[in-house]
Amino acid sequence: MSANPRLAGRRALIKLAARGLLAAAVVVPGATLLLLLGFPGALRAPAERVLSARLDRHVTIGGLRFALLPAPSVRIDGLAIDSKPGAAEVHLAEADRIRLTISPRALLHGRVELSEASLDGPRLWLAREQDGSINWNLGPRGPARPHPDLPVEVLHITRGSIHYRDAVIATEATITVDSGPPTDSGQPTGSGPPTSSAAPAIRFHGNGQLHDQPLTLEGAASAPPGEGAQPYSISLRMSARDGGFTFHGEFSPFNIDRLEGDVELQGRDLSDLYPAVPVPLPWTPPYQLSGRLTRNIDVWSLSGLQGRLGQSDLAGSFSLDVAAGTGRRPAIRAELVSHSLRIQDLGGFVGIPPGGAAAAEQTPEQQREAERRKASGKMLPSSPIRVERLRHVDADIQLTGEHIQSSRIPLENMRASLHLHGGILKLTPLDFGLAGGHVQSTLEVDASGSPVRTHVDITMRDVNAEQLVPAVKPPAGGRVDKLGGDGHADMAGTSVAEMLGSMDGRFGLIMWQGQASTLALAATNLDLARVAALIISGDDRSTVRCVAGAFEAQHGVLSVQQAVIDTSAVKIDVTGDADFKAERYDLRLEPDSKKPSPLALRGPINIGGTFAHPSVGPALGHVAVRAGAAAALGVVNPLLALLPLVDFGGAKDADCRSLAEAAERAGGAPSSPQP
Repeated sequence: MSANPRLAGRRALIKLAARGLLAAAVVVPGATLLLLLGFPGALRAPAERVLSARLDRHVTIGGLRFALLPAPSVRIDGLAIDSKPGAAEVHLAEADRIRLTISPRALLHGRVELSEASLDGPRLWLAREQDGSINWNLGPRGPARPHPDLPVEVLHITRGSIHYRDAVIATEATITVDSGPPTDSGQPTGSGPPTSSAAPAIRFHGNGQLHDQPLTLEGAASAPPGEGAQPYSISLRMSARDGGFTFHGEFSPFNIDRLEGDVELQGRDLSDLYPAVPVPLPWTPPYQLSGRLTRNIDVWSLSGLQGRLGQSDLAGSFSLDVAAGTGRRPAIRAELVSHSLRIQDLGGFVGIPPGGAAAAEQTPEQQREAERRKASGKMLPSSPIRVERLRHVDADIQLTGEHIQSSRIPLENMRASLHLHGGILKLTPLDFGLAGGHVQSTLEVDASGSPVRTHVDITMRDVNAEQLVPAVKPPAGGRVDKLGGDGHADMAGTSVAEMLGSMDGRFGLIMWQGQASTLALAATNLDLARVAALIISGDDRSTVRCVAGAFEAQHGVLSVQQAVIDTSAVKIDVTGDADFKAERYDLRLEPDSKKPSPLALRGPINIGGTFAHPSVGPALGHVAVRAGAAAALGVVNPLLALLPLVDFGGAKDADCRSLAEAAERAGGAPSSPQP
């Protein structure tokens, strides 16, 4: 089919116009460029003004030269960029000579890339002040707005140096940078298998101080083989006394906004990373973690996270939006899972140095706190929450512990959803399995002002009493019913001790029916005859009619409003209180037997002493009176000596329904239907 003559004419006209525009685009700038080649000094002053305006710093250039052959290039001699006004460092950057060669191949495809960049004597002075301000934030940059990228195929650096000073984390280091022969993917010695690379490697080595620890750093970077600008491979290793990290990945030399690679971290305490990593973590045991680290402008992400925290495993993902220069708080997002979570490894969350770690593995701060706790004789943690850290970051974190390792408390699993915004921390929910049952709670810590205030709500359902108190477990074939309850409390303070010492709240606890060890119940009544008989013949089961308690806390003192353990063998009334401020018990168990016994001291059981050193024993006054009466009557007639020790029984059943209602008013709810 013949071509349309009119259409063919239009195409010819378009081609002619395009060629004319291309000729103009080449000739006019070319003439201007020829003038600049002949008089390079004419552009130096305008270049200084443009760079000073773009960088918001005073820039001086000693000399400026251009060349077209063998490729378009520019040479800058004596470049200096001043630091910000008032900074201790006079200059931010200096360079004796910079030569940039533009890639003609990239220009033909409409891109601006450097085929080669040579830096002779570049020097950087980077600093972060105590208030967190930095001296390298050049020019205005809005939220999530990247620095312009300038790809480079080959980078040469000779006699380079970086001086870094950080007043926030008490760190100072000097790093030397030089190009050398091609290296194996830019990796330091022993960091991995060799791969070929024709590009010269950029090697760096440094040392300094991190807090009071010597710091060393080494690494190398190089371009991959092949034509065109591609990401550089980089390998970096930093080590200090308490830990270090390694990184193997890729980056663009003239674009620090993007980075990706594999990272490994290890150390004695993750909280030591603050504020270099602005995550308000509590004390932790020694850690070893690895994952895929990615930087995308202001967002740092760690995917495929896995490793160990003390004796607990950890996996998941983590991201941190540092929001640099935007005025917003950094934001944390994380989803973490532990298949085997050791409860002692979480001690830092309540102000206790993580348990189980040898003293050599603990940080000096953890060692001092452990020694202070031991000398104080106190049980409740008094180490304060670092409130200021909670106010400077937002966070949304999901933590799941599939299996809980605990030697004392029968915990089974845990699920926590943490939300921190504006200094208000919420755990909604904080759920865990307890003794075959379920405890669901919510906790809110308002650290936005002073004093720090905390509110907690807690619900307990279907908790197996015999797992919590093994002594009441009935003989084979018996069962103990499930416990349930509810409660709420308001507290103030920055430590667990202060919070519980100021607690105001109400709690209720209920268990309907079940069975318990008759031997254990007889012992509460000091029923010597029955205890002896049960030891000889074997324990049996007593029916539990109900267990109910109503408790109220005022100013840190938790008082028993009404608490009864009612069984077919004995009814036990519980009275007294527990003082969380003084950390002392003052409780009494008063048993009333329902069955006769020929030999029973029938004295109340006192629970006293401190939380750290409780004491449990009979009320000696009551026991002494009965024993004295028995001795006096024994003088008259030995048979009469037994009368004060006879327990005729006959205690009435408790009104379980009324007790349950009282517990419910205090915040409790029955865990199973009432009979």
